[in-house]
Amino acid sequence: MSKAWCDSGFLYAMAVRESVFRAFLLLYGDTLAVTAAVAKEIRDKARQAPGPDASTGRWQMVRAAGRVAAVLGKDIAVLPLPEDDATVDVMAGRVLDQLREADAARHGRAGTGPDDRVAAANKNTGETLSIVAAIRTLTWGGTTVLLTHDGGAREVADLHQVATQDMVDVLGQLVCEQQMTDEQAHAVYEAATQSFGTLPARDRPDGVGDYQCKALGGACSACDVANGQTPGLE
Repeated sequence: MSKAWCDSGFLYAMAVRESVFRAFLLLYGDTLAVTAAVAKEIRDKARQAPGPDASTGRWQMVRAAGRVAAVLGKDIAVLPLPEDDATVDVMAGRVLDQLREADAARHGRAGTGPDDRVAAANKNTGETLSIVAAIRTLTWGGTTVLLTHDGGAREVADLHQVATQDMVDVLGQLVCEQQMTDEQAHAVYEAATQSFGTLPARDRPDGVGDYQCKALGGACSACDVANGQTPGLE
């Protein structure tokens, strides 16, 4: 069993351009999944009605959320975690604590105050359950990847041996699949992250070259899809 667990922010960024979103859905196929918590977050965002003074970025995010919401339960599976499961509860508590520690460390490095409590709680719930779902996939003997733009989520996932990828990685896979050029990939990245979906500084691309094929010795994780493997899940 292979599952690519998606975070909402990553999906919004991928859905800014519908043609790119469709190419991504085709590339990953039936491995794509979100938890029920992330699905609710996406549907709630899609139902928002930004006011006349809302920024371009806010409108862009709501439109992207609408595209994602339209394929939930179809191209992207919605898979809730079991309720009243003590093992899941313990695991989720541990992951949530680790995410909070990662957020606190980030604020400490930046010299900034804590995030808005409500927004942070909603964000951490989705990330927590996505990481738990990925851990459970590994426990069952499957392969998994967490698709996210959140630096803290990537750090915590790494603690649990869960592979992670972001938009830059996926755009690189589409370049390897000859779905777009590296110049087009970088243009998509810039359009999607000008107002939201911003990556941590360490993960941002330096330029066009970051989307070029990284094959070494005949092996490239991004190109493996051409041989019938799902990128990131080999």
